[in-house]
Amino acid sequence: MARETQPAPPHPDLASLSGALRELIKCADLTQGEVADHADGLDAKQVNSYVCGRVNPGYFNLRRLCRGIGIKPVALMAAIEAIEEGEDGGRAVADRVGEILR
Repeated sequence: MARETQPAPPHPDLASLSGALRELIKCADLTQGEVADHADGLDAKQVNSYVCGRVNPGYFNLRRLCRGIGIKPVALMAAIEAIEEGEDGGRAVADRVGEILR
């Protein structure tokens, strides 16, 4: 009998980044494939691995992800900070990012 495979949880050190990417992509009303299309150099599988927290994207790919979502890197950092400070849900993340971008 085949066992169902569950997606691996994000690496603990990447959980905040993973959550921030997920929320920002959702707030931008984009799919991971659309992010990849706009990210110049990333494919949908790579974007998924970052959103799921399986892979550390590194500096250049973080910049590409931001470009793909249509945000500045400072907005990503604000979203990570909101998650790390325990602000739950997409609205809190969107509010924090909105504050930074004003």
